[in-house]
Amino acid sequence: MRLFIAINFEEAIREGMNETIEALKRLGVTGKFVNKENMHLTLVFIGEGGPAEQEKIESVMKAVKQSPFPLRIKGFGRFPRRGGGICWLGIEPSEPLFALVTQLSEGLKAAGFVLEEREYKPHLTLGRQVVLPKDFDLPAFSRRIQPMTVSVKAFSLMQSVRVQDELRYLPLYTRELSVQSKN
Repeated sequence: MRLFIAINFEEAIREGMNETIEALKRLGVTGKFVNKENMHLTLVFIGEGGPAEQEKIESVMKAVKQSPFPLRIKGFGRFPRRGGGICWLGIEPSEPLFALVTQLSEGLKAAGFVLEEREYKPHLTLGRQVVLPKDFDLPAFSRRIQPMTVSVKAFSLMQSVRVQDELRYLPLYTRELSVQSKN
């Protein structure tokens, strides 16, 4: 099983993200775009694992101490790559988000998982191998996108699977965030 931990979004947020993809397509942008049902914010990519790893991951997730928090989606960007880049929506800096990622990463490492060592840059992937038209004005397009705010109340262990040659992300376990008392 290919595993990762993510924040999943309600329909209204996924629809807003999908509207951005449709606007890109109308401007002549081509690429492999994310299906609306698969839109999520990756917190930690884990990689291959089986039932024993899933049990350890769930244990780490259960140990997280984090209250629900707001997350603001704002702006558009691109990670240039050969053969087309990755287009994304930005996430405003968020201490609770980074605290959640840190708790998960440290817990997973302590449980024996080997994780990527690169800096966490939260973004919502819209498409891969995206080729922009030569006259595409990235700053102007970014200004057109309406910011969205979501209340993060849970995070999930996800499995990436192919169903009839289509990639799907399926939740295996969801952990609700709970209000933390201040003692």
